[in-house]
Amino acid sequence: MENILPDEIRLRKDKAGFIAPADIWFRTVNKNEILDLINSSNFRSSKYLDVKKVKQLFEEHVLGKKNHHMFLWQMINVELWLRKNF
Repeated sequence: MENILPDEIRLRKDKAGFIAPADIWFRTVNKNEILDLINSSNFRSSKYLDVKKVKQLFEEHVLGKKNHHMFLWQMINVELWLRKNF
């Protein structure tokens, strides 16, 4: 970004990335979409994912027992990638 942003902005050391509240979204606004995905026939017949384990971790996450949002995010993306490419 040199020659595009002023140095006082570009070289700042106090910048921070934005972290989306996926852990909350997975329990609330995206819960039904995720349930639809993991209950779909494609997901249930996956030979790459441990469907039972993913469902268990999602249930623990929704109930607030543990925060599995990073793992769930990865499994969702693997499933969507598999659907697109295979």
